[in-house]
Amino acid sequence: MCAVYLPLVGSIVLSYFLSKKGLCDLSIFVTDRRGEAAEGGEIPTPTTDRFKAPIRGGKSARFDPAEGKSLEYVCASDAQAMSVRQVNQVAAASPSRAK
Repeated sequence: MCAVYLPLVGSIVLSYFLSKKGLCDLSIFVTDRRGEAAEGGEIPTPTTDRFKAPIRGGKSARFDPAEGKSLEYVCASDAQAMSVRQVNQVAAASPSRAK
């Protein structure tokens, strides 16, 4: 099992994978970053979401845990390793088609 911890704006991402029959069996946990106490001194309870994604060897998947940011997970061809990189999302307009 391999794991990676990625602090992002507004979120913390912890992910790991297990190699299973030519797949990278990816698990991703996303927790929101609530560091400030609410009025009245209450300590906020962060929420955590879990996502699972089996990725075939040699393929990739993108996950969007924070606004404007994506994480691209790439499963090695033998499914024995994974890489992850942060990708900035950029909005683009489609060119209009003249008739």
